[in-house]
Amino acid sequence: KMLRMIERISDITGRLLDFSKKRLPQFKNEEVNAILDKAVAIVANRFLIENKEIIKQYTKNLPQIKADSHQLQQAFINLAINALQSLEERGSLFIITSNMSQIKHVKITFKDNGCGISREDLKKIFDPFFTTKQGGSGLGLTIVRQIIKQHGGTVEIKSVLGKGTRVDIFLPSVLK
Repeated sequence: KMLRMIERISDITGRLLDFSKKRLPQFKNEEVNAILDKAVAIVANRFLIENKEIIKQYTKNLPQIKADSHQLQQAFINLAINALQSLEERGSLFIITSNMSQIKHVKITFKDNGCGISREDLKKIFDPFFTTKQGGSGLGLTIVRQIIKQHGGTVEIKSVLGKGTRVDIFLPSVLK
């Protein structure tokens, strides 16, 4: 039990240090589907081992976004892992991209059919150190929101307890 607590403190400290580093983002024109594919490749085995699936529904020929691909990849990994942890047996994570040309944005949706989030918890979901998971650090979604904000985007989360969660990310697109 003590060892588990030490590992948790170490994990939190590591995440805090990563989060607090003043590394300037390296923005360049990127393809959001390619960044998503790299993130999915990193978490795919964990989904496979737990008998869960990732279903990609990408819109082709999306406009590019101005992005630090490493930071966005980290945000996408955090969202995929959150979804994985909420999924019951044979659960699914849908990753959907679409062109919101009318508002000059690309939309990325992470939608799962997991356990969902209560209304009370939904209000605190972005608060640092708030977690409902045993052993969780409570920094995953805080980091996601910070990264998306740095990219000029927004994050919206909707959830129904017992039905699943939907995370919509809106990032400004680069006009070709």
